[in-house]
Amino acid sequence: GIVLTMYVKYVHHKRKSITDNYLSTISNPETVEEAHEISLKFMYQDFPFLASKALEFGLFKTYGIPSISAILYGTGELTQEA
Repeated sequence: GIVLTMYVKYVHHKRKSITDNYLSTISNPETVEEAHEISLKFMYQDFPFLASKALEFGLFKTYGIPSISAILYGTGELTQEA
């Protein structure tokens, strides 16, 4: 019990430290792009597994629709390196 409590407190402190350091380097987001960058950073920091699986599932569903798949293949989207 005590080890688990200490671990949870350590993780909480570490996450708060990382979050505070990151937020101190930026000002209030003024554009949608800045706000999106912040939300992506925290999404991948807090939920890396869920974030990557959600992206994989979204792409899987997109390619599963024949008309969209044909358009994406025809234009070369998502098949070439950025």
